[in-house]
Amino acid sequence: MHVMLKRVLCFIVLQWMVVSAQAADDRGLFWRVESGGATTYLLGAIHFGSDEFYPMRRQIMDAFKRSDVLVVEMDDKAIPPEKQQEIIQRTAFYPNGETIHDHLSPETIKLLKDRLSLHQIPLQAIERQRIGFIELTLAALEAMRLGYSQDRGIDFYFMSQARGSKPIREIESFQEQMELVMKLPEVEEATREELSKMDEYEKIWGEMATAWRKGDADTMYRLAIGDPLKETPAAKPVYELMFDGRNPKMAKSVETCVKNREVCFVVVGAGHLVGPGSVVDLLQKQGYQVSQQ
Repeated sequence: MHVMLKRVLCFIVLQWMVVSAQAADDRGLFWRVESGGATTYLLGAIHFGSDEFYPMRRQIMDAFKRSDVLVVEMDDKAIPPEKQQEIIQRTAFYPNGETIHDHLSPETIKLLKDRLSLHQIPLQAIERQRIGFIELTLAALEAMRLGYSQDRGIDFYFMSQARGSKPIREIESFQEQMELVMKLPEVEEATREELSKMDEYEKIWGEMATAWRKGDADTMYRLAIGDPLKETPAAKPVYELMFDGRNPKMAKSVETCVKNREVCFVVVGAGHLVGPGSVVDLLQKQGYQVSQQ
């Protein structure tokens, strides 16, 4: 179980999102960032996928081939598995014998137990794990149940293409991403809402798929961030941590590439690139020319 759980953190943002792409015919969420003659590329990642993603649009692949370095949210091979396990034990579990029973009402526990039973996981097996970690795990399991794989996700695809041929630079370390799980605000209303809507994942993902294929950033923002916040305002602290709190560092990584005149191919979760306060928005406000391709 721990090996699978460790890999869940490779897609800590947009954990609910899966796209069935039409490969070379899809536009995708792809931007060019320019300043003073320097160029860097931004691609919105879908963290689960299938073979239908590939080959990707020629313009995207040509940009990758021209790039000097691949920049990703996190490289899961940057530290050895045993170190990752150590970090998980320190961050993903409650301390001092606490369990989810100390953090959730009996009603929410029942919802969680019912959802876990669909995957043949007993409640006792995960009751010491933090709620945020459990939600991420369930989202991953739902994606896999529908036939999607993390290994065919966009970020993993480009990392596999880059290994041995160009440097891979991570924006966040494995430990930083795990510490996010530890810091996730525990909002029971948001947890209940997330557990309840897992039955609708296939429909939700389908709508997001259409937005990604069309390169429709506005619709992607509405589906991934805007609508969920309207439906569950109590979840705002979670979104602030996961998006607003991380976007500036991602934007800074792009700025560093441009200032150093490196041609970087930056792949981060699509939710970080759309809407107010996104990486694209922050770069535009800093005076960079950012154009969707």
